[in-house]
Amino acid sequence: MKNVTLADFIMPGLDASIFYVKKEHFIKFIAGNVMPSIADLQTTHSRLGTTELTDLEKIYVLMQAGHWTDNGKANGFLESLGVAHTSMSIGDVVKLKDKYYVVSTIGFQEIS
Repeated sequence: MKNVTLADFIMPGLDASIFYVKKEHFIKFIAGNVMPSIADLQTTHSRLGTTELTDLEKIYVLMQAGHWTDNGKANGFLESLGVAHTSMSIGDVVKLKDKYYVVSTIGFQEIS
């Protein structure tokens, strides 16, 4: 059986990496008052994959469940990464070049 990746759902690229909060850390970030750190990203988040998009708002729209997966097709993939949500949410992170941005309560915020 083939290993499923984000590339099975969206066009991959080298420009942006997408990280979703792992389910055990989701509650910590969802309120928006705690920001993830780059140093802890491997512990708190799972890297879903990459996209060729470089506009944060377009990446956010792309990563809403209705755009990149439907009918639960990505559930097994996400569960294998320890992630419990399909739509990009507060606390999820996008890396563009050498900068990291977290989805905040309003838009994106650069993190370090």
